Amino acid sequence: QKRSAINPTSGLSDEYKWCDTCELWRPPRASHCTICHRCMLRFDHHCPWVGTCVAEYNHRFFAGFTFCIGTAGFVCTAALVLSVVMKGIFETPPDQWHTMVIVVLVLAVCSGCCFSPIGFLGVSQLGMLCVDITTKEAYGRQHGELVIKGISLEHCRKLCCAPCVPREWLH
Repeated sequence: QKRSAINPTSGLSDEYKWCDTCELWRPPRASHCTICHRCMLRFDHHCPWVGTCVAEYNHRFFAGFTFCIGTAGFVCTAALVLSVVMKGIFETPPDQWHTMVIVVLVLAVCSGCCFSPIGFLGVSQLGMLCVDITTKEAYGRQHGELVIKGISLEHCRKLCCAPCVPREWLH
């Protein structure tokens, strides 16, 4: 069901949708999470790794968290490879260097497989935050339907300087 209503915040007419589960009218870009059984403003996705929905009030923290984990993984991998290579070059006899190369490659592949997806997720989440779209909007549309508004300084200011809202205010 849809109906036009006046948004109390902006005073503009918006398309509100009825949520049968929560029994309330939800504003545009809000969606119901079937796992949390709640409607969320600017719903992005439900993340089983953090155990909650990523939505308007915690999306920036989720993006920052995943980006930092990916960056930390990259730095740790690079430091590990450098330390093993440097130690291997100076302390390993030349006839055993081939073993050191294999060890370094195996470690690099293993850590790359672990941290690359998290790093790419962090970068994509930060990118989507900058252009004000959600994962649900980006992947739930048909090709060509998604309109990217572009990066605005006002949106970035709101994103970075918005106050943290206590959980009891979200209901």
